[in-house]
Amino acid sequence: MRSPRTGARDCGRQPRNGAARHDHHRHRGAGEVGGQIARAAIASGYRVVIANSRGPETLAALIEELGPAARAASAAGAADAGEVVVIAVPLKLANDMPVNELAGKIVLDTNNYMAWRDGHFPAVEAGTKTVYELRQEHLPRSKVVKVFTHIQALANKDEFGGALRGGA
Repeated sequence: MRSPRTGARDCGRQPRNGAARHDHHRHRGAGEVGGQIARAAIASGYRVVIANSRGPETLAALIEELGPAARAASAAGAADAGEVVVIAVPLKLANDMPVNELAGKIVLDTNNYMAWRDGHFPAVEAGTKTVYELRQEHLPRSKVVKVFTHIQALANKDEFGGALRGGA
């Protein structure tokens, strides 16, 4: 399978009582939105696994910045790492998602359709389908949920985490 343009994060969270907890959260997309979601997840006590289309070795600076709660993987490896996946990448006409690794999982999709960036999707432009419906068709065995579609990635890393925790 060719490497998708995505990034995933495995977020295993430790509860306050110190007992092991196996909540896993993956993210696909290591850009502005994906990076900010990773920061917020780590600030909330999760471990993250991040992937992109260029390969885990290209994420070294981001992983170093995020610290020991983060690691890099292939898109398929990151998708396989947890129970919930955040996809922070544009939709493509040709499906390049790791469909098998995402099967049976909740997929949180942050995509906002922009024809100038994503290409033209005739069904979306004609109003016969939504971007959400197309993503769900790409991931037929996953439960796709649209999220953060009206939230811009904030330049200040602290603002985004605070906003997700009910602050800033």
